[in-house]
Amino acid sequence: MKTSHRTFLRSPALIRRRRRRRIIRISLVSIFFILLLTGVMVLVRLSALTIKNIDVKGNQVVEAADIENVADAQLAGSYLFLFPKKSILVYPHDAIQTALMKQFIRFSSVSVFRESPTSLGINVIERKPAALWCTDMASSTCYFMDGTGYVFAEAPDFSGDTYVVYTGVIDPSQALGSDYLSPDIFKQIQASIDSLNILGFKTAKVQADAEGTYTFSSANGLSIIMNDRQPFSTSLDTLQTILQSHPLAYFSSIDLRFGNKVFYRTENATSTTSTSTPKKLKP
Repeated sequence: MKTSHRTFLRSPALIRRRRRRRIIRISLVSIFFILLLTGVMVLVRLSALTIKNIDVKGNQVVEAADIENVADAQLAGSYLFLFPKKSILVYPHDAIQTALMKQFIRFSSVSVFRESPTSLGINVIERKPAALWCTDMASSTCYFMDGTGYVFAEAPDFSGDTYVVYTGVIDPSQALGSDYLSPDIFKQIQASIDSLNILGFKTAKVQADAEGTYTFSSANGLSIIMNDRQPFSTSLDTLQTILQSHPLAYFSSIDLRFGNKVFYRTENATSTTSTSTPKKLKP
């Protein structure tokens, strides 16, 4: 009697051969991955590929040793207890960069890179002081702000007019790491200060409130008030028109918040005039 084709396919001998082939394939794949894993483990543990030096550049205020300590903390240990983080091949680039930016808010940017097979490079850019933010106009508790209005460090006591002093908006208990205003508005205010200086008004202090009103004050007490409901350039154009017929010394305050209607008080106004409704002038 002939053996059917279906019976042959299900024969014990064929099943055993297929099982052996499957076991061999699985074994070969397993051996391959074990060898690959072993090779990678050996490679990442080579002394010639282990970070032994951290080269810090760009720092001026923050000590290089402090930067290295933060980086070393991120390089400690291993991934899955197998791959050392100090290997130049698998070092935690993003973790180091994030840790440095978080630890040192003075940094505006951090770049981490392989400098050599055994050396890690770190380039930092520190924020530069552009202005001061103080808790109030009379306070000696002040902080440095950069050109975007970001508060990044406590400032020592200053005498003179090295920096323009800003107040308002920020919670004093959370000053460090805060933005005074949006970077765009802050840059417009800084540009307005430059324009006012051209017109003969040297800004000593700027006070802002939550409603977008900004009071620019000079050292001699003159105040110029603007808001962000209209372009600062429009307010400055109006001021320039006013000054064609009245010098700055004529005023004690100028309010430019209402388009072409300018409210002002004069330097020589009497007590009664200074407390009454300000005069209105159309340029």
